[in-house]
Amino acid sequence: HVVMMHVVMMHVVMMHVVMIHVVMIHVVIHVVMMHVVMMHVVMMHVVMIHVVTIHVVMMHVVMMHVVMIHVVMIHVVIHVVMMYVVMMHVVMMHVVMIHVVTIHVVMMHVVMMHVVMIHVVMIHVVMTHVVMHVVMMHVVMMHVVMMHVVMMHVVMMHTVMMHVVLIHVVIIQKVMSHVTTANHMFLTKLKHLVMALMRVTFPQELSIPPRRTSCS
Repeated sequence: HVVMMHVVMMHVVMMHVVMIHVVMIHVVIHVVMMHVVMMHVVMMHVVMIHVVTIHVVMMHVVMMHVVMIHVVMIHVVIHVVMMYVVMMHVVMMHVVMIHVVTIHVVMMHVVMMHVVMIHVVMIHVVMTHVVMHVVMMHVVMMHVVMMHVVMMHVVMMHTVMMHVVLIHVVIIQKVMSHVTTANHMFLTKLKHLVMALMRVTFPQELSIPPRRTSCS
């Protein structure tokens, strides 16, 4: 019993020692991690402040240089432009005077050529219209002649066809008249023959007068 109690107590003590060590190790790890994180945060702030400060200073220096260079360049450009304007005025006055004389001569030549060309074009237009009118009159006359020929042909064909149809109608009427007359005569003779045969064959049944039988 004493040994078992001792073993149990030792086990409990050892478990507490192990648990305390585990907890302490976790605490130390957390402290170290927090320290590392805080150091990183502090270092990043220091670096960012340095970067921002250096960037601001550098941008200020660059912008001042750019502004100064622009001011100098603008002054130079203004001087160059002024010199150019003066020189151009001198040159343009000379050019304008020369051009005025030259343009006057050229314009007179252009106007004269324009007048001549307009006369030539107008004459060509008038001649073309005359030729077109002659051609159109020729086409119209040819159409009139062709229409007369076609109409005469149609009238002649119509007359011939009407004559042919009338002749056929008359011939058909004559033939039908002959056929109808012959057919009527044949049927009358056939009826009389049948009636005579019936009187001979069935004298008792046909005791009625012949005129009544023929009418029926």
